[in-house]
Amino acid sequence: MNPEQLEKQLRELGWIIAPSISGGFHNTGIQWYAYKKLEGANHCIFNEMEPSLIMVPYHIRIGADVLLSVEFSIFGELADGTWIDMKARSISMDKAIEFIPRASEILKASWNAASSIHIDVPFS
Repeated sequence: MNPEQLEKQLRELGWIIAPSISGGFHNTGIQWYAYKKLEGANHCIFNEMEPSLIMVPYHIRIGADVLLSVEFSIFGELADGTWIDMKARSISMDKAIEFIPRASEILKASWNAASSIHIDVPFS
């Protein structure tokens, strides 16, 4: 699967496609990323909304080889003001669509666990 095919399939699945920041989201070689609200996730403290599951596609050249992969992430602010960013990385672009449910469940469970913890440890 190439990035254009992935983008088309994501749109059909209701994902929002957004232009990459600064001509390339993390210098991925692709000019877009995708996101969709992560239903059932605890709300982020910053915007009081469910966080989004983000998919960033990568097109990387190493010599004559081309690597096509995606990274799923979720990030947000916890009750104590700590920002966290969790990722599932290096997923083959060919497997990206079928990996969405797994990424959603893994990252939602991680987010919900982290956002439910109340730690009484000083932070300066």
